Formats: sequence, structure tokens, C-alpha cells
Amino acid sequence: MPVRTNNSAPEQPVVHIDTDSTGGADTDSEKDPLLGDEGNSESESEAEAIPEKECIIAGILRHQWSWSELMFEVAWEDGDVTWQDLTSVDDCLALDEYLKKQGVEKPSDLI
Repeated sequence: MPVRTNNSAPEQPVVHIDTDSTGGADTDSEKDPLLGDEGNSESESEAEAIPEKECIIAGILRHQWSWSELMFEVAWEDGDVTWQDLTSVDDCLALDEYLKKQGVEKPSDLI
């Protein structure tokens, strides 16, 4: 699940998305059978140190309630548009701007 983190430009929040479907776990099947352990030069600590993909929110387009959960249609700077739950955008400047445009102070006030 995307999580907002701080960066040097607070006007454009950064969201990290874990793109590793294995959860970073090394398995013996990932090692090259011809090279043995020598072919796996990356240690576990190095693999865990690889940064997650950073995505910048361009804005929130709209919202909807889905089974009592508030969802937001998010436009990303790279052009993608996805639906995210409130916890994914809760600390983002884009949410503050969206709430202001909607004339409400809190997400729970959205209709």
C-alpha cells in the first residue's frame, strides 16, 4: 500500500510503492545453479537497501464512498490514475487542497 513520506519539496508529496512482489525474500531458487553462491553477489542487506519506487501525486480528481470506505481517484505525476484509500493520501498536500475545493475541513465530511 502506498505510504506518504517527507521529501525536500513539501508542496509535492512523495509516495513509496513496494514493487517487489516477493517481499524482498531471497530463496535458493533465485541463485544461479551454475555459479553457486558466487553468482549471488548481492547480500540480503544490500537487497533490502534498494529504495522503493517513488511516485508524486499531481492531484486528487474525485472521491467516492465504497462500502463505507472513502476512496480517492489520484492523478500521479507520471500520468497514471489510480484509486487509493484515505490512509494512502491522508498526509498529502493534495488531500488538503482537494478538501478545500470541496468546501469541507475533514475527509469524513465529504458526501
